[in-house]
Amino acid sequence: SGAAIGGFTDSYSERVDCIYNTGAMTVTINGGEIEATANHNNAAIGDKGNGKSGVTINGGVIHAVGKGGAAGIGSKGDIRITGGELTVSAEGSGAIGGSDYEHNVSSDGDTPGNLRQGGSITINGGVVRTEPFALPEGNPLAVDSVGIGTCQMGYGGSVTINGGTVIAEATCDAITTGYGGTITINGGDVTAIGGVNNFAEDLNRVIPGNGIGPYESGSVIINGGTVKATAKGKGFGIGGARIYN
Repeated sequence: SGAAIGGFTDSYSERVDCIYNTGAMTVTINGGEIEATANHNNAAIGDKGNGKSGVTINGGVIHAVGKGGAAGIGSKGDIRITGGELTVSAEGSGAIGGSDYEHNVSSDGDTPGNLRQGGSITINGGVVRTEPFALPEGNPLAVDSVGIGTCQMGYGGSVTINGGTVIAEATCDAITTGYGGTITINGGDVTAIGGVNNFAEDLNRVIPGNGIGPYESGSVIINGGTVKATAKGKGFGIGGARIYN
């Protein structure tokens, strides 16, 4: 089963708290103008289902924001983007991807659960942009959000970019996976900037931000496309490892 959102009229925009499902189903967006926001551990667009699920975006103008531990666009299954104009951000998760934890185990939402197994993210077209959740300079708190991929502490997962225009900026890693995951770029115009406005005082607590690369272990494969990767802090443009001072 699935939930599909088609094209809206030119003068209409859909503004919702979040678009997600709780079972084994898919979310498909074919067009329209959508603004979605989520708090805590949901996804602004996506799912927290227990079965096979996923998100497919074929078109539309989409602005998705995840606050707290919420993803902008998140799924336990597959995320596939073939078109549209997307602007996505997250405060403590993957803007497109998801958290590094499965769920929270405390009633107040502060205690994380098991580490998360990442799903697959495939971008075949469209204009996809992730924006960093910035903190003012001097703020001692650490924002651990990433742009595209499973947040740093998770396991596995993959990011595959075959086409389109991708501009990934993040406070931590811009394009990443969990432990042992794979990033493959076969085509498209890809710009990745990690470590944007990362002013954390104790950089041992966080990854300073790779442009393209995992938190600790994984693979980066580039077969084609135009790729520009930058690390603003002490991370790597292309590569990855936690930095110990």
